[in-house]
Amino acid sequence: RTRYRLLETIRRFAITHLGEDGPAVQERHARHFAGLAEVEAARLLTDEEGDAIVELSLAHDNLRSAINFAMETGDTDSASRIVASLPDGGYWRSRNEVVGWAQWVWENITPSDPWWRAVCGSAARGAWMEGRFDDALRFGGGAAGISGTVIALCAHPEDVISDIALYRGDTQTALEHYSAVAAEANEHEDRLTGVWATYYVAVTIAVLGRTAEARDAAGRALA
Repeated sequence: RTRYRLLETIRRFAITHLGEDGPAVQERHARHFAGLAEVEAARLLTDEEGDAIVELSLAHDNLRSAINFAMETGDTDSASRIVASLPDGGYWRSRNEVVGWAQWVWENITPSDPWWRAVCGSAARGAWMEGRFDDALRFGGGAAGISGTVIALCAHPEDVISDIALYRGDTQTALEHYSAVAAEANEHEDRLTGVWATYYVAVTIAVLGRTAEARDAAGRALA
């Protein structure tokens, strides 16, 4: 648990003394923190959430350094892994720089990349949080018909698209989407996704003015 810090000026001076080993050391650093981001992102979805957010917060400067190096050198694998892992730990805590990282990765990988779907969701959720709905639809829509693992609860591409539909007045589309997600989650006993989706069902029903049904859905999510 011990961590050591350097003044920025000393850190930069030390980096210059890595010599020809510098790039290799920085690459190992980037891959290490990409792995850490993945581990902690998964822990955020468990009862270890509190510890995970502490670890991600302590690692954020290193994650920034790691992804900056990855972007400078074109290491899209490390950059993709970090971007796919950070939405839940970043967006809800106003780490707005994650938005730019996600967009960079989206623009520099292709749908054949194993992280494409997660990157689409991360970029889309970031644009959504900034109110750039057209960009969010473009990023999220890129995942259509493409399978892949999405770690972050808040960064499923179809969720973002449905949220935009809700904000733009197409409440029925949002309701149909989240009702289907809730039903599937309950079928597979995925309680976390079930709570998330059922909460959104309650919100969309409330927007439709069906107050009693909305209270019932909210009660199910709370329970």
